[in-house]
Amino acid sequence: MRRVGRGALFSAVALTALLAFGATQASAVVNLCASAKKKCVSKKMAGLLGCHGKCEKDVSKCGTVLTDCLNKNIAKFDGGTKGFAGSCFGKVEAKYPGGCLTTGDLAALEAKVDAFVLDVVQELDPAYPPPHQNGCSVSKKKCVTNKAKGLLGCHIAAEKDPAKAGAVLTTCLNKNIAKFDGGTKGVEASCFGKAEAKFPGGCLTVGDLAALEAKVDAFVNDVVCELDPSEGTCPTGTCPTKVTFLGTSTAGVLDAGWTGQSHDSKTVSEGLLTMSVGTCAHAAPNCGVCPYTGPIENGAGEIDSHRCSCDSSIPCNAASDCPGSCACGFYFGSYLPLSAGGVSTCVANVFNGGVSGTFNEDTGDTDGSAAVIATVYSGPTADNPCPKCVGDGALNDGVQNGTCSTGARAGLGCDAMGTSPIPQFGSTSLDCPPPALGKIADLPIDLSNTTGTKTKTLSASNPLCRATGFTTLHCFCDTCDNLAATPCDDNADCVAVGATVCGGKRCQGGANNGAACAANSACPGGACGVPGLATAPNQCDDATCVATTGNEGECSGGPFEQFCGPTAEFQSCTDNTPCLPYGETCSIGKFRRCYTDNGVNGNTVKATGLADAPVGHQSDPTLAALFCVGPTSSGAVNAVAGLPGLGRLELPGHATDNGTP
Repeated sequence: MRRVGRGALFSAVALTALLAFGATQASAVVNLCASAKKKCVSKKMAGLLGCHGKCEKDVSKCGTVLTDCLNKNIAKFDGGTKGFAGSCFGKVEAKYPGGCLTTGDLAALEAKVDAFVLDVVQELDPAYPPPHQNGCSVSKKKCVTNKAKGLLGCHIAAEKDPAKAGAVLTTCLNKNIAKFDGGTKGVEASCFGKAEAKFPGGCLTVGDLAALEAKVDAFVNDVVCELDPSEGTCPTGTCPTKVTFLGTSTAGVLDAGWTGQSHDSKTVSEGLLTMSVGTCAHAAPNCGVCPYTGPIENGAGEIDSHRCSCDSSIPCNAASDCPGSCACGFYFGSYLPLSAGGVSTCVANVFNGGVSGTFNEDTGDTDGSAAVIATVYSGPTADNPCPKCVGDGALNDGVQNGTCSTGARAGLGCDAMGTSPIPQFGSTSLDCPPPALGKIADLPIDLSNTTGTKTKTLSASNPLCRATGFTTLHCFCDTCDNLAATPCDDNADCVAVGATVCGGKRCQGGANNGAACAANSACPGGACGVPGLATAPNQCDDATCVATTGNEGECSGGPFEQFCGPTAEFQSCTDNTPCLPYGETCSIGKFRRCYTDNGVNGNTVKATGLADAPVGHQSDPTLAALFCVGPTSSGAVNAVAGLPGLGRLELPGHATDNGTP
């Protein structure tokens, strides 16, 4: 069964009331041009759905025949090679010169029809493409077509003849709605109910009446409002032009590497990303799918994340504001302190290029592409991974009332920009960069994300593991045989960057540094090998990861580890002694975390997001990402985390857009 969106179950009643109210408002607007344009829209919608219906009924009407059918209907609407003059709207506007309520709206209406048809097809055939032959689905598409044609027909009639507006329009609308959803007779008498009864057990989807009714109602209302902005059913307000996402530091999942020691790490607060929003698919308030790009500047009172990549204490607007050849980039939040296995790191995440994607302003679903360079610095002690901004008051108020505890600007002023939920790590600031000499890696990370589910399935295309005893198994991630040690999960990733083999040997140091090799003799002055810790599926004592809750797994056969608590989990212990400096006890015990694939082809690792339908242009989604992480130049960091290896992020947060009302 397809998921029914929030609010869909009462949409028919709500839309009926809206349409009925709007009828009296619209009765004064009689416009033959708008009426004719609605006919154009109705014909294209019915034509496209008819093409899909024919294909689902007869396989000979699929393939190129389906494409030809679709293109024929599209050309009738937009004029095809004949241009606007040959389009349905062009002919209408030529017939009623100066008498149209709107002009220049061909592209907008074409996009609305195309989006609606695709939405309907995918709702009734979840695997589309390719199409599936299914009589029930054909019948349901006819139901949808008839309702949409019927509702548009009511409005067409009212705009042609004032006598068919007002109560007559309301009666017409209600009649068509009842034909579709059964009215007072219930679901069994509905068009979908009859289709499901005709094909018992033979429908691709069931329980989707409310979802499709909502889609039809929204589409018709959108078309009516686009062609007659004064129509009483039309919403007020605007679709967003800007959207922000603020990550939550106290929840979520951050797993790095395959050993499990760096799993369940905590992020810092104020990880804010602001993006500009393009033209949404529909008019407000049901804006639908909206494209976004970025990053762009955050607002006043928010983290000033536009900084020089070589010195984050310097705000910038362009590379010319930065020293030397340093780039001006957007940081994703402040410095991130991480500590595990007695080894600590401080990480700066700078967006590498643009961020782009789409979000559905109605449902909260989102999919995006993003890449960061994670610059990793070695931390001085387990309880002090990053320089702290000490003594500052309000975060991100633009006032440097704090002092950098250590690092390149020790003793200088800072504005605290993010706080770790681990109190020993304190607040960090881009005003307080770590010492440059402590840098151990610039790691490219693919942070493409979704509110759905990201899945990696282990297969023979993944590189062979390299750790002793595991060399016949496959591991998710390694590095390409090139100087950059590009993170990869198959050879195709390496070919794309001019390398060859994922997990292949390359010269490390010497005259041929970075060149693919098979033996040390090919690397004068260096060695032939693969950087980082030799890979394995996990570091469980019995090599078996057992699934627990959500997407997590644990080494139930050991190792079992103890840590200080309730907050100093970075400190391992066997008694209270190492915990006393933090005023805590050795009170936390758990099995080592792990990924659940166990090196078995066909097994999967998942990251799960969550869509949250916006209320008042605000929502609380979770973004999910899976990515490969390369090694650092620190053997200790690689050994503790298990790098190169898989990374997983499930980041809850708060999204806000500037749409109205």
